[in-house]
Amino acid sequence: MKAKHLNILFISFWYLLSTAFAQQYNFEAFSVNEGLSQSQVNTIIEDSRGYLWLGTAGGGICKFDGYNFTQYSENDGICGPIVTSIAEDANGNIWFGASWGGVSRFNGKKFQNYTKKEGLISDATTTIMSGSENSLWVGSEEGITIITSNFEFSHLTKENGLINNSINCLFTDSKGKVWIGTDNGISIFRSGSIENIGLNEGLPYSNVTSIAEDTQGRYWIGFERKGAIILIDPKNETKELGFIQVGQGTGLENITVTNILSDNKGIMWLTTNGRGVYKYKDEKLKNYKYRNGLASDVILSICQDRSGSIWFGSSGAGAIKLADETFTYYYNILGLGKSDIFAVTEDDKGNIWVGTATNGAFSYSNDPITNKPVVKQFNETNGLGGSKVMSMIKDSKGNLWFATENGASKFNGTGFLNFTKGNGFPSDQIRSILEDNQGNIWFGTYGNGLIKYNGVSFKTYSTSDGLNHEYIHSMYQDSQGILWFGTGAGVNRFDGKSFTPFGIEDGFCNSYVGSIAEDGYGNMYFGTDRCIEIYDGNEFYAITEEDGLLSNTIYLLIADRDGNIWAGTNKGIDKITLDEYGEIEEIKNYSKEEGFTGIECNSRAVHRSVNGELYFGTVKGLIKYDPSEDDTNFIDPKINVTGIKLFLEEADLLKYSRGSTFWHKLPKELVLPYSMNHLTFEFVGINLKAPENTRYQVKLEGFDKNWSPITFKNEVTYSNTPPGTYTFMVKASDGNGDWSELPATFEFEIDLPFWKTWWFYTLIISSIVFTVYKILQVHTKQLNEMRQNLEEKVTFRTEELKKQKEEKELLLKEVHHRVKNNLQVINSLLSIQSSYIDDEQVLNMFKKSQDRIKAMSLIHEKMYQSSDLAHIDIKEYLNLLSHNLISAYSLDKHITLDIQVSVKKLSIDTLIPMGLIINELVTNSIKYAFEGKNAGKISIFFDVTESRRYKLIVGDNGIGLKDEISLDEPISMGMELIKILVSQIDGEIEQRDQKGTVFKIMFKGLGKDRII
Repeated sequence: MKAKHLNILFISFWYLLSTAFAQQYNFEAFSVNEGLSQSQVNTIIEDSRGYLWLGTAGGGICKFDGYNFTQYSENDGICGPIVTSIAEDANGNIWFGASWGGVSRFNGKKFQNYTKKEGLISDATTTIMSGSENSLWVGSEEGITIITSNFEFSHLTKENGLINNSINCLFTDSKGKVWIGTDNGISIFRSGSIENIGLNEGLPYSNVTSIAEDTQGRYWIGFERKGAIILIDPKNETKELGFIQVGQGTGLENITVTNILSDNKGIMWLTTNGRGVYKYKDEKLKNYKYRNGLASDVILSICQDRSGSIWFGSSGAGAIKLADETFTYYYNILGLGKSDIFAVTEDDKGNIWVGTATNGAFSYSNDPITNKPVVKQFNETNGLGGSKVMSMIKDSKGNLWFATENGASKFNGTGFLNFTKGNGFPSDQIRSILEDNQGNIWFGTYGNGLIKYNGVSFKTYSTSDGLNHEYIHSMYQDSQGILWFGTGAGVNRFDGKSFTPFGIEDGFCNSYVGSIAEDGYGNMYFGTDRCIEIYDGNEFYAITEEDGLLSNTIYLLIADRDGNIWAGTNKGIDKITLDEYGEIEEIKNYSKEEGFTGIECNSRAVHRSVNGELYFGTVKGLIKYDPSEDDTNFIDPKINVTGIKLFLEEADLLKYSRGSTFWHKLPKELVLPYSMNHLTFEFVGINLKAPENTRYQVKLEGFDKNWSPITFKNEVTYSNTPPGTYTFMVKASDGNGDWSELPATFEFEIDLPFWKTWWFYTLIISSIVFTVYKILQVHTKQLNEMRQNLEEKVTFRTEELKKQKEEKELLLKEVHHRVKNNLQVINSLLSIQSSYIDDEQVLNMFKKSQDRIKAMSLIHEKMYQSSDLAHIDIKEYLNLLSHNLISAYSLDKHITLDIQVSVKKLSIDTLIPMGLIINELVTNSIKYAFEGKNAGKISIFFDVTESRRYKLIVGDNGIGLKDEISLDEPISMGMELIKILVSQIDGEIEQRDQKGTVFKIMFKGLGKDRII
């Protein structure tokens, strides 16, 4: 479609000059609701411990640690309720001057007051200052009192050369000179001499309220109802004093300047009685008043703390903190305070434009003459295509483009050109706008894909052309000229010819892509509802809350002029800083505590100005971020141990110590009884700029091996702490990774219980030794008596036992003797009987019976002869038994014996059956083994095997047994007897016929001989 067919509307503007509303800054007020004792703050200082001290007009003084106020009144010992000034001396004592009552010195424990009685020139103190050599200068309406470190008092008045006795301010410059501001000019004190500068010396006004020195060495002088001047040192021959009136023509020259401060950046601050605060920076004067967020226009005092925050003491609004000017708020400006700002841009004149979802667009600028905001509203009534503006850009020709719910609008500075479906535009629902590097304008629609406008005609792109979705939420052209389109299904890369889609299947954490940006290294960032997806040219990866983001819900993305990425979320904004390699170095969070009070951002409502400022649309309205005001030099919190509780309650620990410290009244050299081992340590890391961000780590040296996990709690409890010597340590961080260089410490000891002390051990050991000695003494005596009795009994019993043993042995010997004799009688009877027998076979049977009786008789004979009457020497017995048999049967044959016995002794239970077995086997060998031979050998082996059984082997080297003789089917009484006897001793027998006859018997034995 041709552009000439579109209607052009020319409009007139609404000029809205606001006198009631202005941009606001990060001011925070602390008054009686927050714990301040009174709302008028005459003076403020920060002490060396990090505490803020505030002197009030009726409420005494307050100490502030960033969290809580501690109040001190006359009841605590201070010299008066109306405190005019505060100073700290070189020893850390805090001095307070009162409107009456003189001055007070506070050492952390008690107040010491000094009045005219002690040497002050007046009890009505106007100002005090810590001087050289630990002196204190006290100003009053009657002159100056100087208090030395030895508490010697001296005075300076007109009589000593002062220009006037009514002292308003005291100031020491960089050269060590003391400047004294009075109702009638200035006196300069140095090395005991005084130089005066008054009206006669060229000073334009006389009533001096404040003095300061800037970084150039120039002196700034504040006056009553005459503003402030900068003194110019005389360079000409006339030596006339020159000056510059500060803020000439701004109205500053007609008001009272109450205080002047040169901050740590060299910026000059002037507080006034009715016109708020003025800041002089880069030769420009900026005024902060109630309409800018300052809680009061009457400012009485000023102080800068270690973190760089500026504190103002006001009349009626308490203390006011300006943490920094990193963020500027436009909440109170018409249109810019809307909660539905979804678009921000800037025109060629530097005016800021915002687009809202309900009220069209607004432009904002400051009137160059009045410095008041000028706001113009644009909506359907004056030519804008629709009131719902979702995106805005300024093209390369200076035209402004608006995406609305009723098409697109182009503004050339004088009128609107509207593009709608009614006049041929492809869609009315425009979501986003982009100009590419060829000058083409791209429109992202809500359901109708992409529209490209080359200034003459329109071209549309849809899913049929390769788009992955037709809801286009965001657009971006990267440094390589590639176009990126964020949709409801991921992102599309367009190289001018084709689309390449990326989505869930490529690793995206979410399909919705609402914002796109590129960092200084060419990495692409895509904002989703669940993460930030980053594309490095090769792969996608995500960063989330776990990596340091405030939230995974990303509403906007933009790169700053340094190439860092800013992400807007529902919980604040994140700055993603990159290192020299393009890797993420740090993610810094900005939320309410850091001054980003809008907290929740709106989708894509962000713009980077030509000056590098970032503008964010939030649910509270428009916020500006100024990188030049963002101080990255963080100060470690001042850390203090403030208290100790016992069993979670306050306790008087001084009785276990040697006094207390001056500050916080901590016990010195604390030694607690063993039962008082449940301790709670209270501490504070003073971070006045952002106390909510203060984090802590603690360690109880002597108990803990490592530092504790990071915590926001400012107390820790140790229960059941064992006896020992400990050092409690705590360190603090400002939340930006910087920790206090040195921890705060507290040393203490928990005593051993008396039963674990060395003296108790000594006493116990001594008692035990003595008791044991006495017991042993008594026991020894008893033992001696018992031993004597026992010896007598043992002697008697031994004699009895000996007698019984002898009787038993005699009886047993007699038994063996009688058994042997009886066996011999039987044997003799058999011998007599055999002499009457002629049958050779029967005679042989008698002979064998005699041999068996002899074998048994021999055992009893040996028992009778043995020492214990229960065992015999087996080898000796076997030798005697075998030789007796050889003698009885071998006749003319020469038979040798090989007897090997490892078993020393056996009892009669086993010996009798074993002797009978050997008797049978040896007899058989003698009678049958050597037929036809004149000589032979009989072997007997007896030992115990590894399997714990007795092994008896009886063999010969004769001709062997006849085939019909077998143990399995015995045909003789001898063989049958052998089997019976082997079974009796729980054994087995086997026979081998190989170069003679060998019998092996394995048995366990009987009675005491049995092997288990």
